[in-house]
Amino acid sequence: MSNDHPTYEELIKENQQLKKQLASLRETHNRLQEEEDYRIKEELKITEVELRASMEELHERNETLEKQKHELEQYKRMVENSNDAIYLLYNRKFEFINSKFEQMFGYALEELNKPDFDFIQMVAPKSRAMIEDRLERLRKGEKLENRYEFTAISKEGRTLEVEASVNYIPHKENTATQGIIRNITKRKHAEEKLIKARNQAEETANKFYALIEQSSEMLFLHDINGQIIEVNRAGEDNTGYSRKELYTMNIMDVDPDATDRDDLHKYWKSLSVNDSPVTFETRHQRKDGTIYPAEVVVSKIVLENKKYILALARDITERKRAEEQLIKAKEQAEESDRLKTAFLANMSHEIRTPMNGIMGFSQMLQKKDFPRDKQKEFIDIIYSSSNQLLKIINDIVDVSKIEANQLQLEFQEGCLNDIMQELYTIYLNELKSRGKKHIELKVNKGLDNERSCIQIDPGRFRQIMDNLLINAIKFTREGTIEFGYLLQPNNTLLFYVRDTGVGIPFAQQEHIFKGFRQADDSTGKTHEGTGLGLTISKKMVELMGGAMWVDSKKGEGSVFYFTLPYKTGRVKENKETNKKEEVEDEGEGKTILIIEDDPVSVEYMKELLEPQGFALILCKTGEEGYEAFLNNPGIDLILVDIKLPDIDGLDVTRKIRASTHNNDVPVIAQTAYALSGDAQKSIDAGCDDYISKPIDTKELLGKISQFL
Repeated sequence: MSNDHPTYEELIKENQQLKKQLASLRETHNRLQEEEDYRIKEELKITEVELRASMEELHERNETLEKQKHELEQYKRMVENSNDAIYLLYNRKFEFINSKFEQMFGYALEELNKPDFDFIQMVAPKSRAMIEDRLERLRKGEKLENRYEFTAISKEGRTLEVEASVNYIPHKENTATQGIIRNITKRKHAEEKLIKARNQAEETANKFYALIEQSSEMLFLHDINGQIIEVNRAGEDNTGYSRKELYTMNIMDVDPDATDRDDLHKYWKSLSVNDSPVTFETRHQRKDGTIYPAEVVVSKIVLENKKYILALARDITERKRAEEQLIKAKEQAEESDRLKTAFLANMSHEIRTPMNGIMGFSQMLQKKDFPRDKQKEFIDIIYSSSNQLLKIINDIVDVSKIEANQLQLEFQEGCLNDIMQELYTIYLNELKSRGKKHIELKVNKGLDNERSCIQIDPGRFRQIMDNLLINAIKFTREGTIEFGYLLQPNNTLLFYVRDTGVGIPFAQQEHIFKGFRQADDSTGKTHEGTGLGLTISKKMVELMGGAMWVDSKKGEGSVFYFTLPYKTGRVKENKETNKKEEVEDEGEGKTILIIEDDPVSVEYMKELLEPQGFALILCKTGEEGYEAFLNNPGIDLILVDIKLPDIDGLDVTRKIRASTHNNDVPVIAQTAYALSGDAQKSIDAGCDDYISKPIDTKELLGKISQFL
């Protein structure tokens, strides 16, 4: 065998190696197969997951599409069913409108997109400039507000107030306007009405506020705890606090009577909104502490669901004062009526008493012849009663003069010591005539005779002293009556009349100087008198520049004082002191013209003057008297009454003084008037003298003697 062929052992060995290689290959193949199977399995797993994921993604996308389709359908329905007009505008052309747009404006989409149609036609002229401006600004890229209002016009020409809400979105090659238009015509009308109503309300509120501010009544608005919320100007003015101060205060700070807060709180809580306002009176306190009466009206109101108290208050000081004055006036009127009733009853008694003497004894003298001494006694009683009646009449006249402010004084020089001595003599006799001569009468002269000469109205001064002295005698049963005067350091004279009589109760002392008042106003009083003497005396003293008062205790007597200015003067000789009171047998050859219309007065003059030898010319009227004066140039004296049927005596006197002959004849005026200052008027009219009725015989004869 050749050496090129392997041996058996080599073959076996090679075979074994091949077996090993084969086993290794099989092992590798199996391993590779396993790896491939694993890879394939893994790849298959990945593919299954991805497939499953893809299926899920496709399912989700399908659901999304379905949802979007549903939402789109809903959106389409919402757009179509919307109450607002919805549109898409691009390059001034509408690409979409909903049915509400067509309904609102009356245009279909194809009408809006005609070549000759421009959307600006749907805008009212007054709003076009605004819309064009917005488009211009949009083209410039400016940011615009998304909501605006304008006035639109429908196809039929109706104007619509609309509100547009727009979004500017990219579309195609430019910007489109996506908008919603809402018809706000009704709302605008409502707003206009609301604005008008608001303006009216504001105007009304301003007027109401002005009225509240200008009101004289105080207004306080406070809560139920009393905290002041609002107040008007009157509240500031009346309380003295500023509003700023009042807003920090409680209503009780200005109402000091409202001290019980709990009760007041309950009172406010009890008020109902529907209750009628409650009115009451209280007191208010100002910032300066002064208190004044106030009337308050309170009511409950609700503002913004909260309860408040509205209080209107007014200062009733004047009303209270008026009420007090009215009550006082009523009381005074009632008192005056009572006093006047008592006065009239007293006056009736005082007048009828002397009238009883005059008429009674006059009738007795007419019916029966009495002895001469008895006749004289009766005539004296008649004369005394007449003087008493004349005193009453004079008092009434003086009171009338005082009330009419016509009481006039005639100042002249007079000697106080002479007057005091005369009064002493007169009232010493008065005490005797009244059966009271046991009462001691004293007089005190405070100055010597020369220094006692002063400027005074002697008649009125005697009247004052007469009233005081007669009262002293009237009310004094025993003891002493003293009167006189003293010169005081302040250059005034202090006069007094002191008695030990019954005295005057303190409560009555303030009334005795008032008209128609006496210390005892009852009809059962025991003392005569009209109750006017002290009233007249006090007024006369005041007119003379002095004052009068009384100091008295019941049962201990009284002292009446009065003062007068001490004005010295030189006493002139009284021209009438030496003139004759009688002109017996001096009338021979003398003629007197009497112009008098009263028959009784004429008869009195005849009985008085004819026995004296006077020739009398009697005339009843002024014109008749003036004619008699012209026709009788030898008239020596004229007596003329002021009151005549045609022209008054003063006019007659003026005509006489204006005549060309005998115009210097003496003229004496006579009158029963007493309120008009007749003495001075008579002198001013040209009369030489004046005499008042009832005429005193001695006084008249003395005046006649003076001029003849």
